[in-house]
Amino acid sequence: MKRLDIALILAYIAIAIGLAFLPFNVDGMGQLRVVVDGEILYSSPMSLLSNGSYTLRADETTFQFEIENEKVRIKQMTREECPRQICSKTGWVKGEKPIVCLPNKIVIEIVSKNDGESVDGISY
Repeated sequence: MKRLDIALILAYIAIAIGLAFLPFNVDGMGQLRVVVDGEILYSSPMSLLSNGSYTLRADETTFQFEIENEKVRIKQMTREECPRQICSKTGWVKGEKPIVCLPNKIVIEIVSKNDGESVDGISY
């Protein structure tokens, strides 16, 4: 192997490693969507929401979620509202990972701006 061959191989490896660390969703955060029993109860662009707590009422359950630095979480619910508290224990979520509360049929998710057309870690 010549020196030029080795230099090209190292350059290709460096480029591949560099591309692996690029963010896939360069459009930034999209919409915060709260879905209750299959219907969108609340939807707003993340850029318009300020940090703080928000309260929503879904059927017989009132729940609070909190936003901080483009992350979202469900605040603690009572044992009567959500027995296992998995949604509250999920903690802060950023990106397209949803928070799901099955007993109350609540899903909180951050949906990208192009809603399904963005590149993820699997498709290329």
